[in-house]
Amino acid sequence: MYRIMLVDDEIWIRKSLTKMIKDTLLPLNVVCEAKNAKEALSLIDTYNPEIIITDMKMPESDGILLMDKIYSNYKYIKIIVVSGYSEYDYMKKAISINAVDYLLKPITIEDLSFTLKKVISLIEEEKQITTNKELIQSNNRINREMFFQNLVSSRIVNIKDIELESKRLDIPMTFNSYSLILCAFKNLYKAAKDNYYGNIELLIHDVEIMLQKYLNNNVSGYVFKTDDRTRICILFHSSDYTSIKDALNTFSSYINNNMDIKLIAGISLPFTQLTNLNTAYNQATEALYHNTVNLPVLYCLFNNIDKTKKDINICNEEIKILSRAIISKNISEIKNNFSKIINMVSRNNNITLRDLHKLHLNLIVSIKEALIKIQILSLDKITPYLNIENTYKIISFTQFQECNINICNKIVEAITNDKSTDITEMKENIETYINEHYNEDISLVDIAFQYHFEPTYFSKLFKSSMKVGFTEYLISKRIENACKYLISTNLKINDISIMVGYENPRYFSQIFRKFTGYTPSQYRVNGSNQQTS
Repeated sequence: MYRIMLVDDEIWIRKSLTKMIKDTLLPLNVVCEAKNAKEALSLIDTYNPEIIITDMKMPESDGILLMDKIYSNYKYIKIIVVSGYSEYDYMKKAISINAVDYLLKPITIEDLSFTLKKVISLIEEEKQITTNKELIQSNNRINREMFFQNLVSSRIVNIKDIELESKRLDIPMTFNSYSLILCAFKNLYKAAKDNYYGNIELLIHDVEIMLQKYLNNNVSGYVFKTDDRTRICILFHSSDYTSIKDALNTFSSYINNNMDIKLIAGISLPFTQLTNLNTAYNQATEALYHNTVNLPVLYCLFNNIDKTKKDINICNEEIKILSRAIISKNISEIKNNFSKIINMVSRNNNITLRDLHKLHLNLIVSIKEALIKIQILSLDKITPYLNIENTYKIISFTQFQECNINICNKIVEAITNDKSTDITEMKENIETYINEHYNEDISLVDIAFQYHFEPTYFSKLFKSSMKVGFTEYLISKRIENACKYLISTNLKINDISIMVGYENPRYFSQIFRKFTGYTPSQYRVNGSNQQTS
């Protein structure tokens, strides 16, 4: 198990992160928590965390102080920054100390899981290195890859910062001519499942090593994975398309024969400055997305993109019909329209990846809007399949087909299992829980986590279901039970106050009077007189 420390001044955020980490089902264990950097630093030697997830802005001592100390004294610890603040200074600081990722709140379990997998992968890579020479080489490769990733994603843009880092990593700022090739792989997930026990990152790692060896033996260049670790960039030391094509053909044949995956690529215009890498990456990405889906075209040059070609719009009417079918919970129509959409895509030889992504995004948005309207309680089981980020991982018709068959099946399953009594059952469970715990220090956040809801959404749901806000409902339960104790027992008012959840008797009396119109003493006397009469 990998040891994690959480650092955030908000306890409910730490609780939420702990639950999300547990839900990833990764071999991770939250060993300690801290509310600021000072407290975190005092716990490191005791708990020896391998991963620290920290906020940036905290009272007393912030995340920058924590990262500086860790970078100086605990270089082996992997840092993930989670913050609601997107200022450049914070991001720049995180990059300068090689933080694994910078996640903006609110984060999703998919984002967190992806980043944690990346951290685990980095830790495992480091553990496998046994000699000092291998350690240096591996660190250089990892640092070089992170440097390139930061450049193509514009996470580092200051020229002086780029110059310093390129000098440290022995990467030239200026060169004769480079082309950036963005490689994606068809059949990737099936190949990983068949030959790598489903481990896509391990498969991509092997492809990367293989490609780097090929470049070292034939031409000069750099190879690095993209942020999502499903694609590979080649910084090819040539602008000659014939050389590029020959190299890609050779490499494509090799991985197709040995790994059963097919290569498609986008190629940028030539460039001579490292500072132009982000532009080249955008060009290569655009070129990649202009490859056709259903024709065996391997590569697309940015220079060959037809700028006058309009995007292909298909399935708009079918998507509208599908949305209406979901709202009406018509299962046969839902299945029928998913099939129509898939078949229309399969028959269109002119559709590009860009067209396919646009179609899939429209489809997801429409489905989400329809599902929200019918308020299916098991929506959380469908949501992972409707992640917009997954759209850009689709690079073949087969992936598009499998993705939408899964979405269709999950929607049908949710509609089939959805019962009108679910809301009633949830309401009864919550009422029972509050009745059993009203005298404890419980909050809306606690109950939201108990029933797996986001607190703000749960507050609205609670008020809609109970016809009253959570705080008012909890107070009414406490006062209701206090009234029973006042009339039926001789307990002291201070003791009754504690029994119903109020440590401060004076505050209890104020609340009691606000709700009943009497002080506790008056209520006891009036209640006793009424019983006597």
